Amino acid sequence: MNRYEVICKVQDGYSVVELRDTERGDFAQLVPEVGGNLIRFHSSGRELLAAPASIHDLRASETMYGTPILFPPNRVQGGSFTFKGRFYQLPINEQPDRHLHGELARRSWEVVERGGTEAQGAYVVLRFRYSDHEEMLAYFPHPLIFNVTISLLGGRLRLDGAIVNEGEDEAPFAFGLHPYFNLPSGQVLLHAPAASEWPISSFAFITGTPADSERAAELRTGLPLDRIAPLGAAMLELHEGEERVCRLQMLEEGYTIAYSFGDTFPYLLIFRPNWSESICLEPYTCLTDAYNLPYPPEMTGARGIAPGERVMFETCMWVE
Repeated sequence: MNRYEVICKVQDGYSVVELRDTERGDFAQLVPEVGGNLIRFHSSGRELLAAPASIHDLRASETMYGTPILFPPNRVQGGSFTFKGRFYQLPINEQPDRHLHGELARRSWEVVERGGTEAQGAYVVLRFRYSDHEEMLAYFPHPLIFNVTISLLGGRLRLDGAIVNEGEDEAPFAFGLHPYFNLPSGQVLLHAPAASEWPISSFAFITGTPADSERAAELRTGLPLDRIAPLGAAMLELHEGEERVCRLQMLEEGYTIAYSFGDTFPYLLIFRPNWSESICLEPYTCLTDAYNLPYPPEMTGARGIAPGERVMFETCMWVE
């Protein structure tokens, strides 16, 4: 009997896909209809992600639970920017005049494959096509395709993907993830491979150039999370060429959540919400509002995805 299985069920009127490891008792849940959001990961008897109380709560605030997929990540001031001589005006979805987190987290994703094998574990493949949404192409005229594979194997949950530009023009490419890691009571240390810290405003807009700050230094050895106030945030630039693994060390509970991501993501935003006992460790391909910053793109991560280009990314979370 295969230990890995995929169950599709209806919860609160929405389709939910559950990945299961029957030998370990681990499972993960995602909601294709609401941004393909990975809302739960239960492993080694621990809940790693902060899940909504119901799918209705998730639908009401798509980026406040689980693992929202962001394109672009964070905010764009005025919702507008220019790239390669083309002006873009994104919808204003945060008052008074900002665009927040893109629309992928608010849209339905297609399930294109699912299954369970000893080699792959329990897995599901999701897809989102800009070409299926004419109203989105009206302000972002690039037929990008996002393919995301979520797989559960041997106690590790991977969220990997490929983004392809099937259009004829280079498209601005700003991408990120937004996992809410569940925090128990008691002291927690956060370890992160921080090279430097960018100064930011209360809305995570860049306000200056990076430096090897005291907080960046503490993150390399372990920063107590009580040093980050609710709604507090920090934007980090990560060391090049090093393994990018963050660890949340639960000192009193006696376990650690590890989260790794590939070099597609040179930046990490840390955010402490005030609506749940959690911390967000958000890998980004670029800084907040990168295309509007007065710095060269090699500093900010502002880049494009060329016609026919495929950008790969990988992440993984597990309990130690």
